Amino acid sequence: MKEYWQEATLNDICIIERGSSPRPIKKFITTGADGVNWIKIGDTKNINKYIFSTNQKITKEGALQSRYVKVGDFIISNSMSYGRPYILKTDGYIHDGWFVLRLDKKLIDENYLYYLLSSNFAISQYDELASGSIVKNINSDLIKQVKFLLPHLTEQKRIVKILDKAFEDIEKIKENAKQNLQNSRDLFQSYLNKLFTENTKSWQKTTLGEITDIIAGQSPESKYYNKEQKGLPFYQGKKEFTEKFIGPPFIWTTVITKESFKNDILLSVRAPVGPINYATEKCCIGRGLAAIRVKNNVTREFIFYYLLSIQKNISGHDGVVFPSINRDEICSLKLKIPIHLAEQKQIVKKLDILQEKTKKLEEIYNKKLQLAEELKQSILHKAFNGDL
Repeated sequence: MKEYWQEATLNDICIIERGSSPRPIKKFITTGADGVNWIKIGDTKNINKYIFSTNQKITKEGALQSRYVKVGDFIISNSMSYGRPYILKTDGYIHDGWFVLRLDKKLIDENYLYYLLSSNFAISQYDELASGSIVKNINSDLIKQVKFLLPHLTEQKRIVKILDKAFEDIEKIKENAKQNLQNSRDLFQSYLNKLFTENTKSWQKTTLGEITDIIAGQSPESKYYNKEQKGLPFYQGKKEFTEKFIGPPFIWTTVITKESFKNDILLSVRAPVGPINYATEKCCIGRGLAAIRVKNNVTREFIFYYLLSIQKNISGHDGVVFPSINRDEICSLKLKIPIHLAEQKQIVKKLDILQEKTKKLEEIYNKKLQLAEELKQSILHKAFNGDL
């Protein structure tokens, strides 16, 4: 019963220690058989709860300057995406971007704590405790202050059993929604690919350079950049961007470079190569992008859809730092197009309709995913308020 729950802090139920990093870390990374696991944030990609392995190892010398963790320990990140909990299924060492929580298992069940630290109940407290205007982080003294109501172990295990079953069902709902989301995208892509590869005998062979002007982006000197939203928005290709890589301006430039853009097709030319979008406003573009401007007798939207159909196959050359594609390589891309503008526009009209339907389906499935997450948090809220 709820009246038997006691108020506690993380400091009451576990020992909290911060990881440590040998520096410079590159000196201690090893592929040798005697290396030990080096646990990084990247090891949690596509992982919700347990960490079974690591991508890198460090030398035993490096381990002496780090923090040892073992199977069964909790680790949580303390900066950027701070507060995410993971349970170790392997031994290793952690850097200073992690905390390790060593539990008093006479007081708390590890699965109960996992659900607790995954809930908005804990996350809201992290947000209040986090410091730093750009990169938020939490230190060990602050995280020890996280408060919650703690029932006895028997009640904790009862709650965990209910949560396990509920979340198993919710995950099935999410997986179905994700699969349907992917299916709708695949259907559009399949139709797009088929359209540009079949029934094109009467279409004219050409290259992208013959029917468009390709303008490489430039980056002005840093002295021309500003954050006051004066001048023109300045877009750059970014490694983490998807096909929707053109969002709010990264920075602004007080001068126009050699040329400004609006309504042109923008192509990411490095890290990654291939994503495209329209320049929806007058802007400047950096070296990570190229602008594609159609000539007469070519429909811009037709070229956009064509590039969308092949964007995953646009491969540049391996640069010193990352893959990239240059202007000559873009110009040499081969394609077929209908000779008459009317046919191009008719194809675009069909694709516009199909894409709109695809977007509506995506909205439905994304809404289902959002509702599933909200349901999880609602259940967790009840659980940690003694109402489950």
